[in-house]
Amino acid sequence: MTISYDGRNKTARSIMELLRTMDIFHITEAPAKPRRKSGIELAYEDVAAGRVYRAKDGADLIRQCLAD
Repeated sequence: MTISYDGRNKTARSIMELLRTMDIFHITEAPAKPRRKSGIELAYEDVAAGRVYRAKDGADLIRQCLAD
């Protein structure tokens, strides 16, 4: 059985705390979903891992891309 409730609702939180204190039910928390990283966080990871490339201009960039 699964009970879903809004954690921002004061009444729902109170009922869940009451159930926890009664020791009649075994309550386990669902693991939180992993948060998706933002674009800037991914960019910082790329810089830290050295996945950064430089080019003089557009032609140099295309030449580097086609060379690999």
